[in-house]
Amino acid sequence: MLKNKRFYNIEELEAFIEENRKEKELTQSFHAFVKACWHVIEGNKPFIDSWHIGSVCEHLEALHRLEIRKLIINIPPRSSKSTISTIMWPVWTWLHDPSLQYFCLSHSDDLATRHGVLSRDIITSPWFKARWGDLFTIKQDQNNKHMYVNNKTGFRESCGILAKITGKGATRVIVDDANDAEEFESVSIKVNEKYSGGLSTRVNNPNTSTWLLIQQRTREKDLTGHILANENDWVHLYLPMEFEEKRRCVTVPLPSTNGKPWRDPRKKEGELLWPDFFPEKEVEQRKRLLGSYRYAGQYQQRPAPAEGGLIKRKHFNLWKHPHFPKFKHVIQSWDLALSEQDTACYSACTTWGLYEDKNKFRNLMLISAWRGKVEYAHLRRVIKRLYNDYLAKIDMEDIEKEKTPFSTPVVANKRIPDVVLIEHKVSGIIAIQDLRRAGVNAFKFNPNKYGKKVERLKMVSHLIEAGHLTLQAKAPDYEDVKPEFQDFLSECLVFPNGEYDDYVDTMTQVLIRLFEGGYLQNSLDDTYEKDE
Repeated sequence: MLKNKRFYNIEELEAFIEENRKEKELTQSFHAFVKACWHVIEGNKPFIDSWHIGSVCEHLEALHRLEIRKLIINIPPRSSKSTISTIMWPVWTWLHDPSLQYFCLSHSDDLATRHGVLSRDIITSPWFKARWGDLFTIKQDQNNKHMYVNNKTGFRESCGILAKITGKGATRVIVDDANDAEEFESVSIKVNEKYSGGLSTRVNNPNTSTWLLIQQRTREKDLTGHILANENDWVHLYLPMEFEEKRRCVTVPLPSTNGKPWRDPRKKEGELLWPDFFPEKEVEQRKRLLGSYRYAGQYQQRPAPAEGGLIKRKHFNLWKHPHFPKFKHVIQSWDLALSEQDTACYSACTTWGLYEDKNKFRNLMLISAWRGKVEYAHLRRVIKRLYNDYLAKIDMEDIEKEKTPFSTPVVANKRIPDVVLIEHKVSGIIAIQDLRRAGVNAFKFNPNKYGKKVERLKMVSHLIEAGHLTLQAKAPDYEDVKPEFQDFLSECLVFPNGEYDDYVDTMTQVLIRLFEGGYLQNSLDDTYEKDE
């Protein structure tokens, strides 16, 4: 509150009353506070307002009022996300309750500390002190870059998300950019483990404390993906740079929505989030610089383009007939894992049929797909069943009850693959020898010969892009791909940024095998040889 003073004329009194009115508005409206406070942090940089800034502010107000308890905000970089949510919002909440205690985390200690210092700069600014200087003060004996305490028991502690946090708890936790866009997958895993292993419990009172996670998406299993996959009590506000009707964000009722859930207000497909700051020309430049894969994560808030990453939806042909074509060759491909633990990789199998289309071009059709986390004793039974009948339905309860490993008879119509490929790694070496003795026509595939997973896929990407892969669908739409192939398709579209890549590995080794053997060529090449 501005200090009372003696007025010598009506103009001074009116100015004082107007300033008090504005002060109350700034206290009540976080959006108004952001606009008024902007110059303290950004100097002469002009404030460019947008509907998305108002929406973010309104969701943060609801978080402060405990109408929302846990909030995820996914928003493109340079959209003022940190300035609003991590720097200004904690200061604004202290106008209402200076006893609030904050843990503020980021992917690096330096970034978290910089945000904390900027928040303190607001509190110590003449602009802030003139209006709210009597509400609280920073205690000088507990005032440093990493942590400062006010005289109403409130504090703000800032550090990297992987750093060790002191033993105390907080009433509010802010995680701003938990994942660096350039970090290795192993770091992402550590971040998720840190959150699940203790950080998620570092609040004083689970009934009155709040969580805020704000970031751009970096991969399918970044912290946002990890939380959404394992918890269902978070409000998720995601704002892509270009509007996508099928992914329209809908959250919760807010004061501005008259009791209805908030909805992304854009109506036109591709409509930009902030055209006054990010015009179309600038957006197109970001696409060129980042590529479709990174742009999809950081700007569209999905860690793969809608049409796919390295592998796109449009690369797959759709087979709409109820019966298979006549296959010239059937090849089955396995990527084995010998652990049944939840943290282990899947064992995965895909079976492919080589056929000729009406133009005599050779293509591959996905016939069957299976994956699971099972111990080898059960896995070898699954392998034998799918070898004896590549269309067999796998019931794991039935598999586990089976007394003998290879009791499944060969089916009458002989749906047996011509070749079974098994990745020649530690788990595969033992399995190949064992399966050959059991009558399975198993051949090794040495992945090390062709480089890492992405490099192997790129070797045959020209075959994929030329349209030599086919999926069965009930209707002419990728949404109607047979349910048993949906997981396969989803994994392909997010590769190499997804949690799993077992299906992709099985597909890649089939393509390499057939391409090297001359069975499959790029139909766009002039030298393509058709079978007579």
